[in-house]
Amino acid sequence: MEKIIEKLDNYNLFTNIIPGYLMLLFNIHYFKLDSLNIVESVIVAYFIGQTLNRLGSILVGKVLLKFSKEEGLPYDKYIYACDNDKKINLLLQERNTYRTFCTLFIVCIMEIIFSKIYRNINISNNVIIFILLVLCLITYSVSYCKYNKYIADRVRISNKNEKDSSKKSK
Repeated sequence: MEKIIEKLDNYNLFTNIIPGYLMLLFNIHYFKLDSLNIVESVIVAYFIGQTLNRLGSILVGKVLLKFSKEEGLPYDKYIYACDNDKKINLLLQERNTYRTFCTLFIVCIMEIIFSKIYRNINISNNVIIFILLVLCLITYSVSYCKYNKYIADRVRISNKNEKDSSKKSK
């Protein structure tokens, strides 16, 4: 367990584990669930936090950018800027943390609303679990595609930089 904790970086701690743990605590207290042991709590918190982070990336981030006067820039601009200004990467991490916390609050509010509706409608727990699994599948499938695009973009940019460097050296 200590080795796992040592390998955690700030990004995972602040965008995955802490929001996930807060969501877990909210659910334990609001829905009167049984507490988990420390290992279970960390694993569940990480998964919940990762899911919140992905939902934030796919949905909430787009909505939040609508309220911002600044629009997002093309991905290659971020890569070039991060090479020139190391603080940008830290600022991006902090922005993602805020986005994940916004997602956390939205999901908690939605849980409260749906729990009130759930009490008035006779829905099987199996149906709820099925819906949650489908939503997780969609969330992680879209995230996979999004990350695949990021990787491809980074490879293209890296290859372009390599070609530009080789042209300059000739």
